[in-house]
Amino acid sequence: MESDDYYSLKNKGISFINRGLYKEAIEWFDRALKIKSDDSNSLRNKGISLVWLERYKEAIECYDKALKVKPDDYESLRNKGIALFWLEKYEEAIKCYDRALKIKPDDYDSLRNKGIALFQLKRYKEAIECYDRALKFKPSDYDSLREKGVSLSNMGMYKEAVKSLDKALKVKPDDYNSLRHKGVSLLWLKLYKEAVECYDLALKFKPDDYDSLKGKSIALGSLGMYKEAIESLDQVLRIKPDDYQCLKNKDNILEKMRNDRDIKIEMEYVNKSKQDDFKYDIALSFAGENREVVEQIAKKLAENNIQVFYDEFEKTKLWGKRLSTHFQKTYGENTCFVLVFVSKEYSLRDWTNFEFSIARGEAKVRGTEFILPVRLDDTLLFGLPDDMAYLDFDTEGIDGIVSAVIDKLKD
Repeated sequence: MESDDYYSLKNKGISFINRGLYKEAIEWFDRALKIKSDDSNSLRNKGISLVWLERYKEAIECYDKALKVKPDDYESLRNKGIALFWLEKYEEAIKCYDRALKIKPDDYDSLRNKGIALFQLKRYKEAIECYDRALKFKPSDYDSLREKGVSLSNMGMYKEAVKSLDKALKVKPDDYNSLRHKGVSLLWLKLYKEAVECYDLALKFKPDDYDSLKGKSIALGSLGMYKEAIESLDQVLRIKPDDYQCLKNKDNILEKMRNDRDIKIEMEYVNKSKQDDFKYDIALSFAGENREVVEQIAKKLAENNIQVFYDEFEKTKLWGKRLSTHFQKTYGENTCFVLVFVSKEYSLRDWTNFEFSIARGEAKVRGTEFILPVRLDDTLLFGLPDDMAYLDFDTEGIDGIVSAVIDKLKD
């Protein structure tokens, strides 16, 4: 009877693993182990559940107990290696995989995972050897094909990398990781158009994939498609506003746009007079926490016949629009100036950083004053030049800011 209970408890635990309910699975394995404490199978499955819960040290303790009972349990050795890998103990993980492979040389999971650990140690050639061995036993293992491709790319063998990644994509066409890494190799081969196509496919399956967006911007810039490159970089900065390298890349592309005689964007703005051909005289960029002050300024500007973009004034017009696209023009080419209300909250919000990055890009293209900063406190705003003149709200007040804007538009 006790034996029946033990098997029933163990099987319950396995059913919970299969359903992804790892905490519940552990409870059932613990109950089974109270009846039979030396059951290597329950110990190993408990370890697997603990790995899924990212409790790696506890998982290793379970695997060690299982191996004490059954030293030749290659699955416990392999799974212990996986737990050690997540603890970034790559050398120890490799030793576990090697022990598992002595017992079962054709265990492609151990071979692939050993390859991944070697990759982390930048031992790419050895990693590729492991992937090749794994692929002998399972030729359609797209993980091994993809990781082999990435290793080849890191060794500078870009053509070979593309071939391996293409094989992975034949098995799993929607693997955005393989598509992204293929894009990287194509970039190095200077096949920029093909790289863009790869990144676009990757983004179809994962629209917010930061690395694909970043790689796509580089490829577009190399093709001289500067406007599209800027759009891609703005999407990256929407995800990670403080990415210094992307901000620098954006500045470099904008500089190229200014210097490229075939692109006459700068001249378009030089030939515009203030308040001519712009939808707005001024667009207001601010943090929600500062709305009370900003709204008073917006209303007074409107009373003075200033065309001002303030979100509450255009609530109905904005309804249903994709703001990340719409604001590209609102805080860019459609406005004469952008009034930025600098505060602690402004520096921390994703949307305000996104608006500010658009304004910075437009200012770079125009090559003249465009951003008009108003300081609400002493917070430093990344990307705002130290020598840029600003107005202090505590000194000027609402009426002072409004008068200054009106005078600026008359200049």
